[in-house]
Amino acid sequence: MLSLTLVVLQLIFQLSFSQNCVYTDSTTGRKFYLDALAHASITYQNTDTENDGHYYTLTPCRNAAVECPNSGGGTDTSMVSQTMQNDASICTVIANYDSTISPRFSDEDTEGVWDFTFQNGDKCDENDPDSNSRELFLTFLCNEGAGDYNVVEAGETYKGSCSYEIQIETKWACPDQVYTEDTTSLSGGWIFLIILFSGIFAYFLFGWILCAFMNRKDRGFGDVCGNVPHGTFWTKLPSLVFAGCCFTKDFLFGMCDKSGGDSNQTSGANGGGGAYENID
Repeated sequence: MLSLTLVVLQLIFQLSFSQNCVYTDSTTGRKFYLDALAHASITYQNTDTENDGHYYTLTPCRNAAVECPNSGGGTDTSMVSQTMQNDASICTVIANYDSTISPRFSDEDTEGVWDFTFQNGDKCDENDPDSNSRELFLTFLCNEGAGDYNVVEAGETYKGSCSYEIQIETKWACPDQVYTEDTTSLSGGWIFLIILFSGIFAYFLFGWILCAFMNRKDRGFGDVCGNVPHGTFWTKLPSLVFAGCCFTKDFLFGMCDKSGGDSNQTSGANGGGGAYENID
């Protein structure tokens, strides 16, 4: 029950405080609506098999690319990953999403270029914890004819450099392009609430039917309160919650009083200026 509660609270937090992925250039006031690609999974193969030949997967605004195994036996998610189609052992985290990283904007000789720099990928040398993290230079170029996105290139800046670059043409990097979500579709928060209340309704409905058929046949369907599943638990739940709150309050106040008493005794023992009377 506790683990389920933590999962629910985490989901609510993510839905409530998720990054909107809209960036504004402080000098020109231009906006970049990268949230238009927040649900996209962009994959590109570098066909230079001599120097690269890898697949690169980018999931803007989130860590949802290919999961790569780590040294601890688990897996790491990433915003950008590097894989090889015929070699499952090659899986590298190039960069992780970081909402605190903002792009640099330039409109010299172009309609607009937005440059991100990430330095939070896997270590360049897995056997050296002090080695530098892999870095990514992610560039979005204005091109209204490219639609949502068109990958120009992706790969290492040079072989073995632990430095990567991805260039993407997109109409969303152009001026006067404003992305608004489809208000006719349900948001993640509404979907979560619908699932939650549907589960609660199904629990009470099927539980009530089961109790009426199997456990309390003598009462029949008319005894609504008597057929509520786990009725005793739900009846006692408010008082149990209240008792738990009272216990927590008393415990915290007790800890504060104990901490204050210990500090007073310490100051008195260290010559606190008349904290104790001389009874001799």
